[in-house]
Amino acid sequence: MRPFLFAAGVLIAGAFCCSMAFTNQRLDVNVNMTETMKIPDAFIGNRPQTSPFFENDSTAWFFWRGNADSVKVAGDWSDWRPLPLKRLDSEGMWFRREVFPSDARLDYKFIINDHEWILDPLNPLISQGGFGPNSELTMPHYIRPAELLSSPSVRQGVVLDTILTSTILQQERRIQIYLPADKKPLGSPRALAIFLDGSEFLNLASANTVLDNLIAAQKICPIVAAFETPHDRMAEYTSKPGEAFEHYFIDELVPFVLQCAQVSIDPQNRAVIGVSLSAAYATQLVCRNPHLFGGCAAMSPAYWFDNARVYHLVKNSSLTDVRFYLDRGVFEGRSIAFADSMKEALQNQGYLFDWHVWHEGHSWGSWRAHLKHALQFLFPHR
Repeated sequence: MRPFLFAAGVLIAGAFCCSMAFTNQRLDVNVNMTETMKIPDAFIGNRPQTSPFFENDSTAWFFWRGNADSVKVAGDWSDWRPLPLKRLDSEGMWFRREVFPSDARLDYKFIINDHEWILDPLNPLISQGGFGPNSELTMPHYIRPAELLSSPSVRQGVVLDTILTSTILQQERRIQIYLPADKKPLGSPRALAIFLDGSEFLNLASANTVLDNLIAAQKICPIVAAFETPHDRMAEYTSKPGEAFEHYFIDELVPFVLQCAQVSIDPQNRAVIGVSLSAAYATQLVCRNPHLFGGCAAMSPAYWFDNARVYHLVKNSSLTDVRFYLDRGVFEGRSIAFADSMKEALQNQGYLFDWHVWHEGHSWGSWRAHLKHALQFLFPHR
């Protein structure tokens, strides 16, 4: 983490807690400067761990204090475009007001002097993402998912770290295989989920912990999960039908997993799961191979690439027995329209699908929170 340039920041969002000494004070930028300064000073002095806090259920105030020529904030809601804070006085108090849904969860950072991106120093909530940590805003009605936390009372599955030597791609591929800690007889076939962006599902989404908790609570059936980690994410997940990566996936990866664990031969007990770009590729892969996979989870899918090729593939395909889990956030920029169009295509084609819209952005914070919904739809407990 970079130095904070002697700065202190605080995010203010939602209704004032009645236990605070300044409960009856209203944050109003129209009052005189001295009175306005007292509120963040009182906050910093009396409740240094309370950031963020709330003016009402949907209003968020961003504050930053320090010497700077400019201060901006960027986050999920701005598509990570920096938005300027206004300066209150010569001593360096900056502010910005935003309005969000009352159950929103968002990542953000401050930008100092247009080049230094920093975490909010007084916000203890950190969200780990694909590009490093961000400060996390959780609005008053946001509910943090319990299944992300491991429990000593829950039996843990094992994750095997294996290497697949691909002759098609002429490289070694890291495949991590999750085996559930259920009481099914050894050798009994289980359902199968293959996760694209596999290592990030394990490291950033705690997918093995989610699986442990859902299986223990009998919210999903016991499943084997294979986590496939890309070498060249852009090239592999934008590859066209019939190209080398698809041949590797079908002709090498699937047989390799079958050698490591006994899984069901029924396509309805198999699914491919991805996020963003890998969600689009999972959609393409499953649509072309319904004899192998009867389920697909596409979380915040990036269907926009290559002139929406995957969308047109689904729209123009014949109906199969594939089931789709599809979701997006309300803060996802260009992905929104394409995900909505895919939902309409699935509906028009007559596919069975589960659709969700979350008050979040295009981030691992959203994907790890909602992975349970995809798993419960694709692998219900029987």
